[in-house]
Amino acid sequence: MRAERKPESPELVAALDDMVSKAVSAKDEIGPLEVPLFRGNVAGKEVEITLFNWDEGKPVLSMAAMNEVLVHESNIYGLPPDPAALGDKYADIYKDGIRAGLRFIDLIVAGFAAEVESRIRDGKTEPIEERWKIAKRAQQVNLHIPEAAYDFISACIKSSASAARCSSD
Repeated sequence: MRAERKPESPELVAALDDMVSKAVSAKDEIGPLEVPLFRGNVAGKEVEITLFNWDEGKPVLSMAAMNEVLVHESNIYGLPPDPAALGDKYADIYKDGIRAGLRFIDLIVAGFAAEVESRIRDGKTEPIEERWKIAKRAQQVNLHIPEAAYDFISACIKSSASAARCSSD
């Protein structure tokens, strides 16, 4: 698994970790608020990327922005980094699951930066704005799941074999 879209320009590739760091540092600040993430030249165009939240009294990022991607028994989950946040309901996933090393915020910022580059390549100059709400599909947070993984997940779900059997095939 990886980000579906990532920036390719040297400027945004170099700035990606810093943009995520700035977003995470401001996650608990209360809106309305703007957080500058990047300002610079990308492919000959001046670019400014800002995280904003116009919702009065709400944090800049929801708790879900920090969710991590975990894989467990042929399922892919986006769960908070702290297992205690959800009680015992997902204890087995935290204990036996595999952490993919991906967080929603990293995926979303990478996808947005790639969209900025795409707009520049297409010659578009108007500001772009995206709003993220509840994610129900991997693509909504810019998560790419390889076809082979989908095939494996489907095969395990359709078979009556145990997860241990599926993972050893």
